[in-house]
Amino acid sequence: MANLTANELHDAAMNGYFAAVDAKELDRVLAGFHGNASLILPTAHQTFTGRDTEIRGMYEGFFATYPTVSHDGIEILVDESRQRVAAQFEAVRTTQDGKEEHAKNCNFFHFVDGKIETMWIYMSDEIML
Repeated sequence: MANLTANELHDAAMNGYFAAVDAKELDRVLAGFHGNASLILPTAHQTFTGRDTEIRGMYEGFFATYPTVSHDGIEILVDESRQRVAAQFEAVRTTQDGKEEHAKNCNFFHFVDGKIETMWIYMSDEIML
């Protein structure tokens, strides 16, 4: 598959990944990842490898823990030649007891053949996924 254009990369992050996570649509989230993808959380010292195993399990737990999630004020930079996307945003999560948690986060995506091969999530809070 050919590389994505800058607009396609932007759309894959905004209307693909972030929209799917905010809607808590697990299958749609996972469809954006390669089967052997890695999701790395350096600030939590966690790595999840494999879309259908560890990454799926991480999102299942995340969605079960937080009734609502949103990514607000997303700012995106695209590097089309390297197939990379950087996103800065405020993550808002509602806990089971109705409290809101806010974090200033950054995600870095590396796309290969139109899907996420590696994603790094840097979080300002201490959440473990």
